[in-house]
Amino acid sequence: MIPSQPFNVSLGNFSREKLADENFNIPGNIDLLLGAEIFYEILLPGQTNLLNTKLIFQNTVFGYIASGSIPVSSENKPHCGLIKDNVDLEKTMRRFWEIENVEPETIKNKETIICEEHFQKNHTRDSTGRYIVSMPFKKDPNCLGQSKDIALKKKIKFFME
Repeated sequence: MIPSQPFNVSLGNFSREKLADENFNIPGNIDLLLGAEIFYEILLPGQTNLLNTKLIFQNTVFGYIASGSIPVSSENKPHCGLIKDNVDLEKTMRRFWEIENVEPETIKNKETIICEEHFQKNHTRDSTGRYIVSMPFKKDPNCLGQSKDIALKKKIKFFME
């Protein structure tokens, strides 16, 4: 519920403006969550600070939205949770991370699967924690023949000239 408790606010002359949420000062469910990629597209010119408050009203395609802070009432009640034992703690933490973890679904092609398997089989870490992974080859490196020797000979010849 946002806000966590109701608060009184006098909009004064600003009360004539269209608000995105007429009851922004009364606890209620969140109607809409927007990601950063969308948020800035809904903004319109116009921002107002409400006198004698730390509230800011920003004009958007939905009307003015309120943000900022409000004075905290001394009547706040602490919220407590009880976890009986480590089993509950483990379940609770696992559930929390399952809910919070949003991973985009990736479509893996054959090459990606091969690369991931190569990494799993061939990676190590050095003393600084860096990963060391051997280069994957699409084909057996023996197909290169004697190209290393030829390249080294050309390198030596180039430096001698």
